[in-house]
Amino acid sequence: MQGRAAVFLDRDGVIIEDPGYLANPANVRFIPGSVDAVARLNRTGVAVVIVTNQSGVGRGFYSWQDFEDVQAVIESELAAAGAWIDGVWACAYHGEGVDAYRVSNHPFRKPNPGMLEDAAQAMGLSLSSSWMVGDRIGDIQAGLGAGVRQVMHVLTGVGERDRHEVAGMIGDRIRQEADLAASVEVVLRTLDESGNSLVRPCWPAVSSRPATVPAEPKSANAAQRECSGQEGQNS
Repeated sequence: MQGRAAVFLDRDGVIIEDPGYLANPANVRFIPGSVDAVARLNRTGVAVVIVTNQSGVGRGFYSWQDFEDVQAVIESELAAAGAWIDGVWACAYHGEGVDAYRVSNHPFRKPNPGMLEDAAQAMGLSLSSSWMVGDRIGDIQAGLGAGVRQVMHVLTGVGERDRHEVAGMIGDRIRQEADLAASVEVVLRTLDESGNSLVRPCWPAVSSRPATVPAEPKSANAAQRECSGQEGQNS
């Protein structure tokens, strides 16, 4: 059986505003249209997976509990709109990290594709049938490195900063869109044209249940929630 199609999303600057090293749940601000965009993907059965660099944890600026508290607010707001995230992968490794997190060019840190590849293996996803949406060039590189069918660079977050550089990269596999909502329009249009052949409808049993990040993350510093709605195993 072919794997499920997915949309991999950077978090800060794509779903929510990026104030820099977000550690306080009170500072969560959704980018207009992003909640509905996630809900629209959910209704098609496409997996929605967050892949986010979190060097603030690795540098000791905030804790995994802080990250989880922010994530809980995000998932609660999504649940109120009937939306959810199927999996969350977060990487704290950085060349300026503290202790075990001091790792330069870790395979899970974007622009490397490790988080996408690990999520695909854990969740039974088809990378070649999936998309990546991000506001940084590193997101584009991670998506291309993982072999997704198309990468969309959005102009929210820090996207405007790299707008002209990315404009010179646009082709069959790279698009530039205003925001997540516009990117989802592209995904849905592509699915309609292909007859949704790679989408396996799957809704969580408890849509408001947040994905969790372990206090002592392993390898990818990631956590997942399988499409059954039960919490996944730490990767």
